[in-house]
Amino acid sequence: QLTTKTLTDALTGIGNRRAWDETVASIRPGDAVVIVDVDHFKQLNDTRGHDHGDRVLTELAQCLQGAGRQHDIITRLGGDEFAIVLRDAHTHGTTAYLHRLATHWHANGTAATYSAGSATHHTTNSIADTIRHADQALYDTKRSRRTRP
Repeated sequence: QLTTKTLTDALTGIGNRRAWDETVASIRPGDAVVIVDVDHFKQLNDTRGHDHGDRVLTELAQCLQGAGRQHDIITRLGGDEFAIVLRDAHTHGTTAYLHRLATHWHANGTAATYSAGSATHHTTNSIADTIRHADQALYDTKRSRRTRP
């Protein structure tokens, strides 16, 4: 019980940063890393209040889980940033996940938007490179479009 508690984000009920740190070492070729964050989260908190921001984070965590498969790992890195490892997803599985996520999010009716970036891990890259590629893809998405895979 204590182990579960130390690896779970208290607000969202998904894995926390410690769980992510433990997950990183288990990323294998063919796994995809997805990084997601809420667009303009500070502004959302400042204008609608922290309770509303907490609800958005909780709803996003639920949508991330709902779009995932049982063996995918969904974590909250901190603030409004989430990281997901899609096991053996390759490019096709990642695209399908992002479409399911967008469908869940829009069905939820939340006015906030999110951005996502992803990268598939290959034997030719280090895990750190794969995470960096996913993070770069997130910022590319933020510059070009929001709440779309």
